[in-house]
Amino acid sequence: AMRKTREGKGSAMNFRAFIFVIPPDLEDVFEQLINTTMIALSSGTQQSNVLFGAVDVMVDSMLTDTNNWFLMCTKQVIKPLIFQNRKSPEFVSVDNPADSNVFNRRMFQYGVDARFNAGYGLWQMCQRVTN
Repeated sequence: AMRKTREGKGSAMNFRAFIFVIPPDLEDVFEQLINTTMIALSSGTQQSNVLFGAVDVMVDSMLTDTNNWFLMCTKQVIKPLIFQNRKSPEFVSVDNPADSNVFNRRMFQYGVDARFNAGYGLWQMCQRVTN
């Protein structure tokens, strides 16, 4: 489906998946699929694995449905998802004994100050696969 995706003028965009994004329950299956040189067929014969080393596997614990996983094309200039880091994370603490909150309430505060944004780039480069 990803290779057949068409642009606005009708010509094929010809994207190829380089990353499988899968739920944790499918990790063993995909690791065997990607890292095995030969695949055993039901007829008892073996076939060369065309996916051997061709793609990477990324396990996302936020995915819980084993019937859904994703293919992503990430080797183009424009990516399917874009992350903008506006301000790098900075550790902030309120633990000075001279501070009134710390002195009166014995309350220490720790946090991280950061600014970032995420959004879609070229959404056609990400496809959901449903078993």
